[in-house]
Amino acid sequence: MPDVIDAKDGDEYHIPDLSLEGNFRFVRTNDDGSIVFKDMETAEEKTILYHAFAKMRGDGHAKRTKREGVPTGVDSINVYHLLDPNCSKIGKKEKKRREAAQTRFLTARTIAHFLKRYDETPDVSTYHRKLSRFLDDTHKQAKEDGMPWRISESQFRIFLKRYGVPGNRPFGLILAGMGKHLDSRWPDWVLELKKKMITIFWQPNVRKQTARDFFLTWFEEERAKRKLELISPPGRTTLNEWIDKSETQELYRLKFGRRNAHKRFVGTVDSIKATRPLEYVILDQTETDAFLLVKDSNGVVLRKVRAWLVYAIDVYSKMVLGFFLSLYPPSVYSLMKCIRHTLRPKTELEERFGTYKGATDGWGKGSSFILDNGLENIGVSLQTVLEYVGIDIQYASLRTPEHKALVERIFGTTNGLWHQMPGGRPGGKDKRNAPEDDPSDSARYTVQEATSRLSEYIVNIYHVTTPRGGVAPARMWEKGIKQFGRHTLDDVKVLDRLIGQYGRAVLTTSGIAFKTERFHDQALTTILIRDMAPLTRKRDQWGPGQSIVLKVNVFYDPLNCGVLNVLNEATGMLVQVSNVFPETTRDLSFDMSKRLRKFEEEQDLPIASDTERAQNRCKLFQHLEDVFRSGDKPTKKEARQYETEALSLGKGSRVDEVEIQPSVSGLNGIPNTAPMTVRRDHGQAAKGPVRGGEKSTAKGVATRARNRAEAASKEDQNRQAANVAVRDHARPQPPIVEISSHDDLEESNITDIQAFLAKRAATTSGRW
Repeated sequence: MPDVIDAKDGDEYHIPDLSLEGNFRFVRTNDDGSIVFKDMETAEEKTILYHAFAKMRGDGHAKRTKREGVPTGVDSINVYHLLDPNCSKIGKKEKKRREAAQTRFLTARTIAHFLKRYDETPDVSTYHRKLSRFLDDTHKQAKEDGMPWRISESQFRIFLKRYGVPGNRPFGLILAGMGKHLDSRWPDWVLELKKKMITIFWQPNVRKQTARDFFLTWFEEERAKRKLELISPPGRTTLNEWIDKSETQELYRLKFGRRNAHKRFVGTVDSIKATRPLEYVILDQTETDAFLLVKDSNGVVLRKVRAWLVYAIDVYSKMVLGFFLSLYPPSVYSLMKCIRHTLRPKTELEERFGTYKGATDGWGKGSSFILDNGLENIGVSLQTVLEYVGIDIQYASLRTPEHKALVERIFGTTNGLWHQMPGGRPGGKDKRNAPEDDPSDSARYTVQEATSRLSEYIVNIYHVTTPRGGVAPARMWEKGIKQFGRHTLDDVKVLDRLIGQYGRAVLTTSGIAFKTERFHDQALTTILIRDMAPLTRKRDQWGPGQSIVLKVNVFYDPLNCGVLNVLNEATGMLVQVSNVFPETTRDLSFDMSKRLRKFEEEQDLPIASDTERAQNRCKLFQHLEDVFRSGDKPTKKEARQYETEALSLGKGSRVDEVEIQPSVSGLNGIPNTAPMTVRRDHGQAAKGPVRGGEKSTAKGVATRARNRAEAASKEDQNRQAANVAVRDHARPQPPIVEISSHDDLEESNITDIQAFLAKRAATTSGRW
């Protein structure tokens, strides 16, 4: 026997369940008892089992909004209609509101009572005499039940048409229509003007008075055009009511912005709480209120740009675990730079400030990172990297600063530093008291100098200042670390390899071509192909004798195209493959690499070797300086690229640290000059270490002088012998007479050594 449910044609339901959220209309009941509904928005049919729908109806998760096509008005009844208007604790306005609510409720009860009796009386009709007799009889009984109002005949006929059909006249529908103006009493052209007025009002910076004035102007024009002299325009109260009742989240967003609309219509969430250090770390990025300088090699200012700041804050202690100030807008790269800063001891701060009350000790591995829902944070790159090292990711609620109020607060605190710096712009939305001068005119700090000021502020002020009703971050951090310990990363260098962005590339036997650069190392390429060859898709391969084709996952640093990290899917390890021009591309961004390629094509420069590309890179940098000095102001992107390139080409910008076993000389194979293939000045090769002291040195000098003298003497003898042979060949030769003698002449080894050495010293060719 099929199950029976109270669902009929014309019924509509509102289901707030996450899996079926929306409004649905009943379609049919299947033979197995399941019920088919149609989504009112998408027209898609959904099938719900009988028992599931019955449970939803019983639990209140399926609310019927229309019964056989008649609105039920279930949302119109609330407890406000039952409040006592004679309560001594309320004011006059509240008392009037409660009395009006009770009046509406009593009126709706009276109408519902009369309509119900009418539907139950078969012999009554809307004929005046019969209807009057029926209303009189019903009024007598209703008066005894506390409903003293007698409905007139004309009103009753209106109620019959307005509120449902016989047997289906919901009380909620009647109550919902009480005390409201009906649009149907206005002509269609007035309703069209109403829509236009509402559309104008919800535009930015439009006041109600302006919208009402537009409506009245249009109304007078339409009335004159239609020659309607008796009709009057809606009053001011009616127009205001139309505007107020049109408010929705979407219209509010158009007028006041998405964030304000979200704060007005969407419920807030609680801020994050932590019970120990490094349990939760919040990261966020913002544009600072200070202009920084971008200078060329001569110190000439090329452009003034506002910097971006990334903060990583420990929720438990409010300690700053990492920060990164740069000219680049939010990206995975800047966020990863800040994350790396949280995982390492702040040695640069300790060298500069010392321990200073523990204010430089903020570092460690966070259990969970709370990130903003910006597009730069939700990519596969960041999630893959952090999960790889055992760090969980949580995303803050959309457009809800309250969820990460801690980092928002420190941004506001740090703005006090930027506002006091030269080049700082005034904060806040009220610009009426702002100075007339452009704040960028007084800017004098570069990114490096501003970072130094920021670190000084964090260590000397923020970390050691006791907030109102709390504990200084440095002291709270120290207590928490002593009690709960400090978690660290197993291998910090993992993030060095994983830093940056995620991408897909194609690996062949010739290496990887990625973003105009080629990365290849014969041994590493062979290992990658050997390990991942069984994982290839056969239909993607070329014919026999051709190179294998592998689609690989790569991680790259946008500011360094010298290396590319390739994921070996067979072993799960990252393999770092160098650029075919390893020295030239070191610390060269991918954007500048693309620009360098274009510059080489335009100037027809050679690109066969690393040395030639290094020279081309210097020529491009000099070309950019010449262009900017000529008066062409660089764009923000060009200024960022130029500054990054200037730092990478600057002297002493790179230091390599290695560990070696002790040796006698202290060098132990460490190169102390650049390789010959990279050297640009082509100077003489450096001399190796000398052993034996002064005695050994003097002996070596004498030996080299003797060897040079012997070589010069032998060369002179050979030259004299050749001259004699030429002269003897030119004149008649005498008869050959053999002389036998055992007294050979002794060979002379006397020569002018000082003259020879002076001659050699004048030769500047040397060794290349």
